Amino acid sequence: MTRGRFVLHGVASVGAALALVGLAVFYLRFQVPITIRWNSPQQTIDGFGASATGYTGKFTPAQAEAYFDDSAGLGLSLLRLHAIAETNPAECDCVANNSPAHCVRGGRSQIVDGDLQVAQLAAARGVRLFAVPWSPPAAMKTSGKYCSGGEMIATPANFQSYAAELADFAALLGSRGLSLFAMSIQNEPDIVSPEYDTCLWSAGQIFCPISPRPCAPAVTEASGSPSPRSPSGNLI
Repeated sequence: MTRGRFVLHGVASVGAALALVGLAVFYLRFQVPITIRWNSPQQTIDGFGASATGYTGKFTPAQAEAYFDDSAGLGLSLLRLHAIAETNPAECDCVANNSPAHCVRGGRSQIVDGDLQVAQLAAARGVRLFAVPWSPPAAMKTSGKYCSGGEMIATPANFQSYAAELADFAALLGSRGLSLFAMSIQNEPDIVSPEYDTCLWSAGQIFCPISPRPCAPAVTEASGSPSPRSPSGNLI
């Protein structure tokens, strides 16, 4: 995992090359015929994109053109942002992998200032934004630490509070002229590490806040979405 940088994900030429290499290795190992039908698409993707995750540098308009302009640059169309619940300065330092780092704060959430700058330059070029938290607040984890591993303490009160913090992140971006088309509950929910902000969620815990069960109203009400399971809910 690359920390404190602007990271590319899913560049078309690289993805296609890796896919072809994987197919070649599969054929050599199993000697199974492989047919590629270039003109028979099976899935439509939303686009290719990048991740702004704890970026502390200065992102220039020229760099934005190189990454996001579809005629003069790579033409990336999606940008993932690192959502930080709560406003604890230590959590900002953790995400930026730098101390002291600077975050732009809302009432119950924050974002590293470099990530916000990337988002603003990207959105000005028509890039769609979505957000992902790496960890809930320390008090909601069994480890009691934000910048480490631990498991989600799945209580209705925690779901309610966490939902409100994630909704506040969307409002924070909105106050800066930005809008999200989607938000996830947890990055890599099956991975824990003592070296950065992670959290282990069970499948049932993830299913609970995004389905019509008792804890679902927390997410629905906080986000203002009619149904967190519907496309209009934009919760992924």
